[in-house]
Amino acid sequence: MNTDKVRRPLVESDLVCSLIPDPDLSALDVFASAAGITRSEAARQIINEWLIANSYLPLPPWPNDDTSSLP
Repeated sequence: MNTDKVRRPLVESDLVCSLIPDPDLSALDVFASAAGITRSEAARQIINEWLIANSYLPLPPWPNDDTSSLP
């Protein structure tokens, strides 16, 4: 039996867990923290990347960049 196939998901899972400091954080929180930006700015960057990747124009700058409006 090839044990590499059994071990590989565990190794990848351990790596992912070690990269995320707190498992209760959302991907948006992790991205914002790593980039040193607000959650609002991180959300806008993620949306813009998706829009550009799918041949749409990016969003204009948001008028209010506070995170209180985000859940």
